[in-house]
Amino acid sequence: MSILAPSQSIQICQNLFCKYRRQHAISPVLPTLPTALSVQIYIFATETRSALGLLNNQAIGSHTQLNSAKVTRPMKILSEAEVEAQYEMEALDEARDVAASLELRMQQIRGGTLPPEDAASLLAQDASNLRLKAKAVNLSGLTPLSHRLDEYLSQAKKITVDNLPDLQRFSDRISSILDGDEIPSEEVATVIRNLPHKSTFDVADVTVTDTEVTLVLPQRTAARVVERELAACGYRVSTVLDPVEAFQIVLETKPDLVITTAVMPRLSGIDFACALAAMPSTKLIPVAVLTSLEPNHPDLKALPMNVGIIRRGPQFGTDLADTLQRFNIT
Repeated sequence: MSILAPSQSIQICQNLFCKYRRQHAISPVLPTLPTALSVQIYIFATETRSALGLLNNQAIGSHTQLNSAKVTRPMKILSEAEVEAQYEMEALDEARDVAASLELRMQQIRGGTLPPEDAASLLAQDASNLRLKAKAVNLSGLTPLSHRLDEYLSQAKKITVDNLPDLQRFSDRISSILDGDEIPSEEVATVIRNLPHKSTFDVADVTVTDTEVTLVLPQRTAARVVERELAACGYRVSTVLDPVEAFQIVLETKPDLVITTAVMPRLSGIDFACALAAMPSTKLIPVAVLTSLEPNHPDLKALPMNVGIIRRGPQFGTDLADTLQRFNIT
């Protein structure tokens, strides 16, 4: 047993930190820590101290046998960039594992060894895991693609062989991206639009159009109400609960209309609409804000003139129709 140098102790702590960040999918920069996350950080600190205590005990126990021992090959201390690269590489490997799991589920469905209800549940879990891993790797198109797959499976009660062609298209595209076949940024929107949509599972006499509407609404109940109204008009609706994540998805998918709500955590819908209107890459995307305020309310004065307003309540249907007509969305 040899005495471990301080640099080796630091290396082990760095590995513990990478493992912790990977398990909890947190950013390397933590500007604000909620209470729950603070508890998790405390647990990590405790694990780190335990590891250092074990190293010290090992060093003391072996000191009498190795008084003259010298460390001839000290381990390299990783830089912040190297730690981040290691973290991203591990997240990429885990994303590949999830993609492989998707393929395995499809093989089981083809072979009849996976019941349709179980297939829907397991595939939905895989899609949710992939969406989480996509946030940790910087690959063009992977975030909106995993989001589309997650939505496609979230409403499915059963998955049968009839759904396999759709799932195979998702799987092939995901594997291609993970293997290094990057989608040019200007082509991401077209690729996403050509993928199957969750409306595949809807049974209704509605002609689905190619019009894409992205809802940025943190309340699931409100999102379902608006989504149902838009789906009844034949629009393909995608819902994003987190306004920060919505920036990347809107930027890459270029929807025909974005509807957000005035009140949201972390970022208000008014700020979100102003940001989209100010960025050259998104300023031409029509945006509407869902609110319980009257159009002349002072809080809405910061909105750009080209942002539509949809009021909650009895006026909802009329305001939605006016907004669609105003932006020439048919």
